[in-house]
Amino acid sequence: MDFINKTIFINIPSYKDPELWMTIDDFFKNAKNPDRIYFGITNQPENFEDEMLIYGKYNKDKIRVDIIEPGSIVGCQPARNNSHKFYNNQDYYLNMDSHMRSIQDWDELLIEEFEDIENRKGKSVLTGYVNDYSLDENNNPILRVSTPWIYYMSKDNLNNFKNTGIVQMVPGFSNHESEVESPYVSGHFFFTRSEYIKRVNFVNNITFTEEEMFMALRFFTAGYNIFIPKKTYVFHRYGRPNRKLFWEDFPEKFFKSDENSKIFFNNLVQNNIIDNYSGLFKDRSLKEFEEYSGINFKTREVTGKLLQ
Repeated sequence: MDFINKTIFINIPSYKDPELWMTIDDFFKNAKNPDRIYFGITNQPENFEDEMLIYGKYNKDKIRVDIIEPGSIVGCQPARNNSHKFYNNQDYYLNMDSHMRSIQDWDELLIEEFEDIENRKGKSVLTGYVNDYSLDENNNPILRVSTPWIYYMSKDNLNNFKNTGIVQMVPGFSNHESEVESPYVSGHFFFTRSEYIKRVNFVNNITFTEEEMFMALRFFTAGYNIFIPKKTYVFHRYGRPNRKLFWEDFPEKFFKSDENSKIFFNNLVQNNIIDNYSGLFKDRSLKEFEEYSGINFKTREVTGKLLQ
């Protein structure tokens, strides 16, 4: 296994999240090789001084954090773009949220499946709405371990797509024994080679819900295959109680940016904008993606697997 000592860069955007440092500790603790793990984080904390004191206890060579005033950066994609400045030629790239947990030896097992898929299928990205976890009274994670969820579109998703042109999906159970082709990329989990991220970069034009379809289109048209893995390696905490929300703290900033983001995305897919920096690529066409995914952006119709 020539990838045994390969390094992983983990990109995290965080907004007033009390679980950020628990997430970091968990991924170091459960790694087969903690020395291979590096973090780049954009952190908009509840309390700047407290966060600086916490960060002062960590190894700055392994964890690079931009601690900024809340409201400074609007949206997930711009925050990921900001965190990417801490990338320093690590071999693999894990994009995730600040409220995540992992299985034991997650790093080695995730790389093993990724390498196996690439050997059989070619250049790939692993993604998915990963299984969830909760916390007990001592803040210890309770993991819901099962086969990774796949994507489908609910009735509400379909109505939203027809009304706005924005594709959103929800998770559904599938007892699959091998990787599954994916028409979507999760904002809270995707893993690939870092060289692919150098090409399919993050942008500042996309704010929130459009991000997942936008990244799927970018990866696919750049020639990369998108798969949901056969095993769950990381977990995400959905619906956290009493969490701080950017759009509640800064509604004027968020909703204006969100409106512009939706306009940007719809212009991209309606006019087939080819732009390596912030649009589609030429390796595969938008039409090929529509045939692959069952999504027609012009008619706002969905067919095939997404309706099952």
